Amino acid sequence: MLSLRNTDIATTRLPARVQAAISAQQDASERLIGWFQLAVVVIFGLLYAASPKTFAADADFAPVPWALGIYFVFTIIRLLLAYRCSVGPLMLYTSIVLDMCLPRRAGPGLHPTRSIPPVPKW
Repeated sequence: MLSLRNTDIATTRLPARVQAAISAQQDASERLIGWFQLAVVVIFGLLYAASPKTFAADADFAPVPWALGIYFVFTIIRLLLAYRCSVGPLMLYTSIVLDMCLPRRAGPGLHPTRSIPPVPKW
């Protein structure tokens, strides 16, 4: 299985103090990334709250609040882990997947729907 921490051949030959410095820098980077992700999800949430809704009032399910809520909870968990201990590979891989899924899930719901007919195929 792939691991994102100190398994590279070049880093296993480094002295322990250099490996510790690299690990500390990676941990600091994870905290910075976590705060940036939290800022992004809060900004998206505020923009969504201030924008006109694109779904009917009687709609059973609105995907954007759910996607933003799930991402918000995940980001808080990631930040807590980043401050308590090192973020493991599973959390990093999950973060990559969620970072790519959020725009795909929330993006279409953030834009107003228009009654524009599809482009004709030639």
